[in-house]
Amino acid sequence: MSVSAGYEVGTLGSAAAAQDETLAYFFGVEGEVGAGTLGASIGTAGSMTESGGKITEAMMYEAYYSYPVNDGMTITPLIYIKEDTVAANPDETGIMVKTSFSF
Repeated sequence: MSVSAGYEVGTLGSAAAAQDETLAYFFGVEGEVGAGTLGASIGTAGSMTESGGKITEAMMYEAYYSYPVNDGMTITPLIYIKEDTVAANPDETGIMVKTSFSF
């Protein structure tokens, strides 16, 4: 099992004091399950910028399972959700399949 995490804090020099802070973070975990690797992560959707003294979080979530089909090919289906910070806009959900070849 492996765990990864990241955290970033910054200040925009050209912005006003109530709009100058940025924040980004993520947390992920993956481990072997059966013949493949199961993983999941959560984090901010890009860097968040302060607005009026408050930072609004736009979050993303992801889950995947990567498994070998044969010695040279791996398939990784995944699903993700990206939240929108504007209440009137719907969240984005997607499903993807990545195929990797190695020779």
